[in-house]
Amino acid sequence: MIIKKLYLLMAFVGLVTVLIGCGSNNAEPATSEVEGKDDSNGEIQERTVRFAHTYPVEEPVAKGVEKFSELVAEKSDGKVNISVFPSGQLYNDQEMPEALTTGQVEMGMNTVEMWSGQIPAAEFTVLPLFSNYDQVHWALDNGIVDLLTTNLNEIGVEPLFWADFGFGYFASKDEPLISPENFEGKRVRTTSPVQAKMVELAGGTPITMGGAEVAQALQRGTIDAALSGITAFVALQYHQNSDYYSGPLNVGLISASTNLDWWNKLSEAEKSIIKEASHEAQLWISEEVEEQVEMDRQNLKSEGMEYVEVDNESFDEIYQQLIQDYITENGEDGKKIIEITEEAVENIN
Repeated sequence: MIIKKLYLLMAFVGLVTVLIGCGSNNAEPATSEVEGKDDSNGEIQERTVRFAHTYPVEEPVAKGVEKFSELVAEKSDGKVNISVFPSGQLYNDQEMPEALTTGQVEMGMNTVEMWSGQIPAAEFTVLPLFSNYDQVHWALDNGIVDLLTTNLNEIGVEPLFWADFGFGYFASKDEPLISPENFEGKRVRTTSPVQAKMVELAGGTPITMGGAEVAQALQRGTIDAALSGITAFVALQYHQNSDYYSGPLNVGLISASTNLDWWNKLSEAEKSIIKEASHEAQLWISEEVEEQVEMDRQNLKSEGMEYVEVDNESFDEIYQQLIQDYITENGEDGKKIIEITEEAVENIN
């Protein structure tokens, strides 16, 4: 009898040990198990989250992602670790949308127009609609974010924050691209169908390639010009293979997003922390980009890269055609976005 009782006691202790072991954090599960766990009790889990983007670490938006990572760690008492992979280490800007929609990576960042393959209305950012970022922010806050969030959710993505990237400019060799006649025979790197159409209408040949490839393509003569922001010109040293930059053209806007299935498995406490950090990172990036753009203008000048303002009147017919085509191709979404941007320009000088 004593032996039997002892056996039962040992079995009970063993069972308790197994149960405790299953709930312990001492043996850390595989990354996918941590990231996919549904925390129904609302607590903050220990998580390692991958955040991929293509921007050089010197750029303000890349620094903003690091800031976001620090804020999340601070607000979660170190439980949520955002592991950042910059400079296209995981995916280039063309691959990022699919990586996010399919859950190959938990978080990522790219220019808004890169979503145009799944959400054609996202191309509003490459149209010549705004003259300053106050107008952009007003438009985002008054309907565009809501519209894009609905569209992104439908393809399995949840937006986190929207980051300023500065206005777009054409970096070019030999001559500045300030009117359609300057595009004749030029091979120009673009990032969306609307930009490609603009180049075609102006007489050039649009070329699609990832942002990390542009500097080398300019050096080799694969392309004659490329559209990007001033901070990218400096970070990627465009001045080594370009003589001019011309603009301003379209607004540069970047979206940071997360896979929706992964997002829905987080507790409300975790979502709240990430949202707070996202809001703070967005504001931080806006200030940093504004300061950096002015500094980089001077850097480009000192490196011998000359700025020439675009002759917008010479592009007027092309601009109007692009806007009309955008509305026609995007239906109610396109019409609504154009109406919001027009209202933003009227309200914000």
